Amino acid sequence: MVRYLRHLHAGRWLSAYADGEAPVRRRRSVRRHVAECPDCASVLEFILASKQALGRAGQGGSRPRRAVHEAMHG
Repeated sequence: MVRYLRHLHAGRWLSAYADGEAPVRRRRSVRRHVAECPDCASVLEFILASKQALGRAGQGGSRPRRAVHEAMHG
């Protein structure tokens, strides 16, 4: 039960972590959790890939819809 609660708690902070907006204490907590939880590691990887694709789209690369599709489906 405690592990599940940690999972939910860390899951709420994944986006803030990816954006660099999570407080230092939360970043450490999320890093520890992601190192142990393949589900959250996958979600974080998706968030980071999406941010990267959208960043490229905003720099005159592919259209945003295509960039999001590529981030989601590889």
